[in-house]
Amino acid sequence: MSRVEEILRFVEATHPSLDKRTYYELLGVPKDSAPIVIQQAFYQRAARLHPDRYFKLDDAHTRRKLVEIYARIGEAYKVLADPQKRALYDRGLGEGKTRYVAATEREVKRPVAPEDNVSGREAKRFVKLAFQQLIGGDLKGGLMNLRLALSLEPGSEFIQTQIKQVEAQVAAKQAK
Repeated sequence: MSRVEEILRFVEATHPSLDKRTYYELLGVPKDSAPIVIQQAFYQRAARLHPDRYFKLDDAHTRRKLVEIYARIGEAYKVLADPQKRALYDRGLGEGKTRYVAATEREVKRPVAPEDNVSGREAKRFVKLAFQQLIGGDLKGGLMNLRLALSLEPGSEFIQTQIKQVEAQVAAKQAK
C-alpha cells in the first residue's frame, strides 16, 4: 500500500468521528503524557499529515478533510502544550466536551457596562455620562443625565430603576 493510499484510508476513517475524538486520541498519546511526549507526537503527526505533502491529491473533498484533520491536530497541540489550557480542557472532558473552548478561560464574563442596558445611541451616551458623574460623586449631575436618557427611551426599566436609586441617594444626602 502506498503512502497516499494509507493517508486516504486514515482520512476516511478519522474524519467522520473527528468531533468525537479527544485531543489525546488525535495525537495518539495517553492523557497523563508529559509535554515532551505530546510535542513528539504532534511533530510526527504533523510531518505525516501535512496537506502540502499531498498537493497532487485530485479529490478536493478528501483534501479538505485532510486539512480539517491537520488543523485539529494543530489545535490539539496548542491546547495540550499550554498547562493552563490543558487543565481547562481536561475539566471540559469531564463534562463531555472534546474541544477546547477559549471562552472557558474567562470563567467570569466581562462586566456589562451600564450603557449596554440601553438601546438608543444618544440614550447610551447620557447613561454613560450619568455613571461617570455618579462615580465622581455628582449625584445631581448623574440624575440629570439619567432623566435625559429616559426622555430618549421612556420605556426603559433600567433607566427608571437607576433614577429611583439616585433619587433615594439624593434624598438621603439632603436629610443629613
